[in-house]
Amino acid sequence: MSDSENLDLTSMLRAAADGDDRARDEFVAAVYRQLHRIASYMMSRESPGQTLQATALVNEALMQLFGGRIPTANDRKHFLNVAAGQMRRILIDRARSKSRGKRKGVKLGLDEAGQIPSERSEELVALDDALTELAKVDPAAADVVEKKFFGGYTDEETAEILNVSLAKVRRDWTYARAWLHHYLSAS
Repeated sequence: MSDSENLDLTSMLRAAADGDDRARDEFVAAVYRQLHRIASYMMSRESPGQTLQATALVNEALMQLFGGRIPTANDRKHFLNVAAGQMRRILIDRARSKSRGKRKGVKLGLDEAGQIPSERSEELVALDDALTELAKVDPAAADVVEKKFFGGYTDEETAEILNVSLAKVRRDWTYARAWLHHYLSAS
């Protein structure tokens, strides 16, 4: 996306946050495909019988986030980051409601976590809990995991969204994977 397109979207976002309904509709239409890509990536991890579809996930996230209004965001990247986080919370809430049991002794590596069917929702919840703990120790590494694992972003996209170097994203990813593996193995 060019700088001028980003600037146009940022202007639309700011106008929408100020209550311009037309700007809100134009902004959502402009970023909807990106939101749908993120939701599709998230939903690809669910089992085939899943009732929630990517479109419904995007729509639910938009409704929960905005309640009819666009929240204040710095730019398109910030908005997509907030929206991806909301979709993650929706999926985690669904997983939590499916697994109310104890999660002691869950063994799950970050590499396998991407293949979790809904029957293993307790592992997804354990990963989310571990990610919350990682954020207390190293928020930057937790951000990288959230973007790459839950958002489906590439290293390059993650670096752009977080406004850091590609090398930092890769270092944080390596560290986070090791930290999460240790945390989940010790549970």
